[in-house]
Amino acid sequence: MCKRMRLEHFHTIYKNKLKLDYFISKVSSVPLKKIHVVTRNILRMGLYQGLYMDVPVSAACNTSVELAKKNRQFKSSGFVNAVLRKLLSDTGVCQLPTGEDIQSMSVRYSVDSSIITLLKDTCG
Repeated sequence: MCKRMRLEHFHTIYKNKLKLDYFISKVSSVPLKKIHVVTRNILRMGLYQGLYMDVPVSAACNTSVELAKKNRQFKSSGFVNAVLRKLLSDTGVCQLPTGEDIQSMSVRYSVDSSIITLLKDTCG
């Protein structure tokens, strides 16, 4: 990945995992749970770079594809490229849901839906 990726970035990626997964699942032809865990993490890192680090789309895609190849995800490298290019070049795709339902709030705040339910029941 980009040399600018540091430990705090990985922490932020983990913290925003539900958001990133939501975006990935919007354009992926493969269900998120069926994407190999290494490929899924590469997609998250590449998407984070493109959305939050001001890394050009081409650089985020290329470094992600190279990372997939380095991790022996040769068959997934084209998939990584296609998903990231779609997500990072079409600004309308990476829009968070605006509803007040549990699932929308879960994605928007990147918090598990059970916690959102608990908070809504407790605090209203």
